[in-house]
Amino acid sequence: MSDPTDEVMRMIFGRWRSQILYAGVKLGTFEAVTGEERTADEVAEELELDPANTYRLMRALGSLGLLDERGDGQFRITEKGRVLTREHPQSLRGVALLEESPEHYALWTHLPEFIRTGEQDAFEEEHGYKLFEYPEADAEYSRVFDEAMTSYSRVETKAVLEALDEETLAGVDHLCDVAGGYGYLLAHLLQEHPNLTGEVLEMPKVVEEAGQIPGELGVADRIRFTAGNMFEAVPEADAYLMKHILHDWNDAECVEILENIREAAPHGAPVFVAELVVPGPRTPHFAKLFDIHMMVATTGRERTVEEYGELFRRAGLEPAGHHRSESLPMSVVEGRVG
Repeated sequence: MSDPTDEVMRMIFGRWRSQILYAGVKLGTFEAVTGEERTADEVAEELELDPANTYRLMRALGSLGLLDERGDGQFRITEKGRVLTREHPQSLRGVALLEESPEHYALWTHLPEFIRTGEQDAFEEEHGYKLFEYPEADAEYSRVFDEAMTSYSRVETKAVLEALDEETLAGVDHLCDVAGGYGYLLAHLLQEHPNLTGEVLEMPKVVEEAGQIPGELGVADRIRFTAGNMFEAVPEADAYLMKHILHDWNDAECVEILENIREAAPHGAPVFVAELVVPGPRTPHFAKLFDIHMMVATTGRERTVEEYGELFRRAGLEPAGHHRSESLPMSVVEGRVG
């Protein structure tokens, strides 16, 4: 039987672990030991760091299982550590840089106050901009934010591909990914389903920079990027996909987005909402933790299947199903345009 005190102690000091990990990523420690074993002095010289403190950091990263400290003073990267490098196919480097950054760290100080008052969204108070406005004001944050969103997509695309199989996409020729970033998810869907064409609706800045991912996956001729605002209008399509979009917004804002889809879509068009859907009581789930992140950072929340169904009904859509992934916590809730 596990010791409750030990478990709670690990929770209390969880932030120490994530901040040590963040420092290792931020300073380039993992890339410095990717190719060969290195001493802390060698890493410090390459990265222009203090040798003594570099050793202390690398020793702590070794304690977390991200580096392997050898008896001769050499360090080498572990498989877990490789996940934090830029080139890893399932890299979480961007997620670490974003979620443990000073910008996001500060938001959590508002949590007790929000629980008392019923308010949420500390981003503007802390930084003078809403979360999705801030990348326009800070180029470095924009770069990290984009990398993190791609990191999330790498992890979650498998779940969406499992959920949106041939049967679920039957009758769909043209799929619109609303606020679909640089097209990572949609490009993989097109690769999986050769009969599909796709369209990403995104902000003008993203559209200007997009194209590399579809090109790498060989689907550039079947995807286009359209500049626009989902709160104003969306393109016409046979079906719509939104991954980690509705959870960013409150109920009224979600209904506004869904109403714009209903106005553009043909009768019977499916609307696929890929999210961390909250399960019932006594079921531990990452969605219940991510929901608190949404509280401090946005106006949004994570929701149950029933709550997504209510959003569909308010927007004039009908709930049509819940497609679960067998291997990952993300799933797809489906609505249909009546």
